[in-house]
Amino acid sequence: MAKSRRKSFDTRNRGVVFDLDGTLFKNSIHYWVLAAKQTVAEYDLVVPTWAIQRILSHDPMRISEFGLPKSQAHEFRNQYRQNAKKQLETALPIDLKLLHTALQRLKDADVQTAIATSAPKFWMIAAMAFLQIEPFIDFSISRDDVDDNTAKPHPRQLQLALEKFQIPAHHAAMVGDTYSDLRAGFRANFGKNILVGYPGNEKYFPWRSVRKHKRLYSHLVFGLSHAVDVVLGVESR
Repeated sequence: MAKSRRKSFDTRNRGVVFDLDGTLFKNSIHYWVLAAKQTVAEYDLVVPTWAIQRILSHDPMRISEFGLPKSQAHEFRNQYRQNAKKQLETALPIDLKLLHTALQRLKDADVQTAIATSAPKFWMIAAMAFLQIEPFIDFSISRDDVDDNTAKPHPRQLQLALEKFQIPAHHAAMVGDTYSDLRAGFRANFGKNILVGYPGNEKYFPWRSVRKHKRLYSHLVFGLSHAVDVVLGVESR
């Protein structure tokens, strides 16, 4: 059952933006960051964790700033991307049939769909192919598609989605599992900000700690099907 936290502007939304990791996957692990850590270790480099997370996982060519000769930067980047794709094989997608059915419901209702993720573009493309969701998604926005690599919780990715949807913010919904997702939707004035969790997989999800930020989300749901119910305005109260 979806628990409403604040009244939304519309019963049914005309556009919905999905987060990727932790929303369409059963965990919130940033595998591209793990791949960057793995690649740094393979090259026997000592790089601060913050630099791996904030710099190298998004721009591996900057590895020359951390001790690797510039002549090896391209090799490092290619190895990083190979490692990231191998990490993807260990990811836990939600049931693909359930996922595709939920997304098809939105297409059948003429609801536009998008992905907005803080992941680099190559990872987003690989993850969408892994989930086989390209036919159901109208467009996708990675942090690489935004000026200055701005990502959630900044609302810019969602504002770009609205421009592509060509709808006002109160006709849109954000579906995510983290504070950053909800904060971005709240700041973009989306009509619905839907916090999604998956009972039985609590250890993978930060949503338990996110729940205290009640002003940021309009609905708390368990499972993607329930999130789609909210988007379509058919959720139980």
